[in-house]
Amino acid sequence: MFYDKFLNLCAKNGVSKQSACAGAGLSSAAWVRWKDGSRPSAVSLQRICDYFGVTFDSMMDDQSEPVFVDKNLKARQELLENTEMKVLFDAAKGIPAHKLYETAAMLMRWKEENHIGSD
Repeated sequence: MFYDKFLNLCAKNGVSKQSACAGAGLSSAAWVRWKDGSRPSAVSLQRICDYFGVTFDSMMDDQSEPVFVDKNLKARQELLENTEMKVLFDAAKGIPAHKLYETAAMLMRWKEENHIGSD
């Protein structure tokens, strides 16, 4: 079940359910629906997978454990695609990936709330 995998990933990474959801850019209460047996939408699931660094397919398969992606590859892709993440990544070397995603999500929300970069 997706919720069990989500709980295990939270425990392995030392984050609360609420923090994981918020760090992935979802409502901090999204996990409540999953606890009741609902599966996340494809977009929400991809955000959770990106946050924890696991593959989409492994999270959809009820029979397998989450499969972690190559974190170095993920970081390299983000560095190439997003200069803001490059600055954040360079400043935060050695910090766990899930903390980087959480921080990036917070900064993006702050940026949106303060209309920074908008025309």
